[in-house]
Amino acid sequence: ITFTKTLALTANTTNIATAVGVDQTGASVTDQASATVRVLHPSLTLTKTPSSTKVENGTSVLYTYNVTNTGDVTLSGNITDSIFGSVGTFTNLPPGFWATLTKPQLLISNTTNVATAIGVDQAGGVATANATAFVRVLHPTISLTKTPNATKVENGYTVTYTYNETNIRYTPYPVPLADTVY
Repeated sequence: ITFTKTLALTANTTNIATAVGVDQTGASVTDQASATVRVLHPSLTLTKTPSSTKVENGTSVLYTYNVTNTGDVTLSGNITDSIFGSVGTFTNLPPGFWATLTKPQLLISNTTNVATAIGVDQAGGVATANATAFVRVLHPTISLTKTPNATKVENGYTVTYTYNETNIRYTPYPVPLADTVY
C-alpha cells in the first residue's frame, strides 16, 4: 500500500512516520521511517555606488556593484544594468558572503539606472535584488561680453569697460575674470 501526503514547507523539517498493525496472531507490529527535507531560502541584497554623483559632461564614472548572499544556500548568478547592460557574473557565493563587480561608463547626460542581481540555488530557486543610482552630469557653459562706454575717444581720455558674464547652463562654479589690457 502506498500513501502520499503533500505539504507546503517553510522550514527545515524531519518527518517521522509510524505504521502500527496487528498480525494474524493478534500481536502488534510497528515500524518507523523518517525523512528530512531542507527548505532553501535564497535571498540577495544589492548596492550600486557611482564613484561620483556629480560629474562634468564626458567624464567616466566607475560604478561598484556589491551583491550579498543573505539567504541560507549558495547562489550563482549575474548582475545587469538597465542602461549599461551586462555587468558580470558571480558563482558559488556562499551564505553571508558578497561579490563586488565594477563597470566604468562615460556619461554625457543625467543618468538614473537600475541594477538587477539574479541568483539561482542548486534546486533552481531564484533570488533577485535591485539597486538604483543617479549621477548628475554638468554642462558648464558661460557667455562673456565686454562693452566700452565709448568706441572713439581723444588721446588720454578714460574708457570704462563693462563686463557681463552669464552662466548659461546654471551650473554653479567660480569663474575668474581676467583682461589682457589691464
